[in-house]
Amino acid sequence: MTTFTESRHAAEFILSEAAGNRSRDNATLLSGQDLQAGTVLALDVTTTPSSKVFKAWDGSRDSDNTHDPYPTAILLNDADASSGNLAVAVIARDAEVNKNLLTYPTQSEEEADMIRLLALVGIIVRS
Repeated sequence: MTTFTESRHAAEFILSEAAGNRSRDNATLLSGQDLQAGTVLALDVTTTPSSKVFKAWDGSRDSDNTHDPYPTAILLNDADASSGNLAVAVIARDAEVNKNLLTYPTQSEEEADMIRLLALVGIIVRS
């Protein structure tokens, strides 16, 4: 018998969000990434912040032990930007999300930081 594995669905990680899609925003996924829905994103520091170009948050720290860039959004759908920057939708504010359906660095210190930093933009991570 053949076993099938179902991948994540778009927006499956969302527990609740603000009415009228206020939680969502348009953004650009930086070229060279193939990411699944629920990936925690950070602004790409090589572009201007107003351009909203994101990359997967890797949990890396600066020499002063702070994260740069901070996680500030979550990818809504699977997105393949392997061949160039790609327009995407993200959860950027006012939402509750399921931690078990997010993709992010899994070391305990990075997880605690992610939860705290996403809360600063209004994204509450639940277990």
